[in-house]
Amino acid sequence: MLVTAAIRDRHGLLADVASALSGHGFDIIDARSWIAAEGIAIYSWRLTSIYPARIKEADSWKRLREDLANVADGTLDTEALLARRRSSVMTNKPADSGFDDPAVKMEQRTSDDHTIVDVHTKDQVGLLGRLCRAISAQGCDIGYTCINTMGDVAVDVFYVSRGGQKLADDDAAVLRARLVKVLEL
Repeated sequence: MLVTAAIRDRHGLLADVASALSGHGFDIIDARSWIAAEGIAIYSWRLTSIYPARIKEADSWKRLREDLANVADGTLDTEALLARRRSSVMTNKPADSGFDDPAVKMEQRTSDDHTIVDVHTKDQVGLLGRLCRAISAQGCDIGYTCINTMGDVAVDVFYVSRGGQKLADDDAAVLRARLVKVLEL
């Protein structure tokens, strides 16, 4: 299913939106985000659900819309919502693709205005929210994302900046180290 949203941007918004979607039982298979010049974040999400019947329930969509409005206002504790989802996920291990080469790469040459962060890792509930929260905690803004989940592997690309400029090499190294720690690599 495809979900599109336009929300006034604020620092940490992507982390909260991703956490809200995951907290409502959606798995993010593919996502794109852009920040319009007017300060509007535009999101396009391709989702599946661990609760397939909910996709057809009008009340589920109403609750999600209400929670996304609260995310926009900054009044929803998305970490608590996500914690409830994590605790409800069965403990049986999902099928394992055998992927065992996680990586966090920083690229400084492609863009004049952004540092490109490329993350390849095993997927897990709330991964995108945790990555976005770590990026935001470093004082960085996410200008564009390309998020893909293939089986149990997440391939996520973030265009990040601080103060409208790409990160200095030292700051990029600090951000990389933080992401590595968040991913427990």
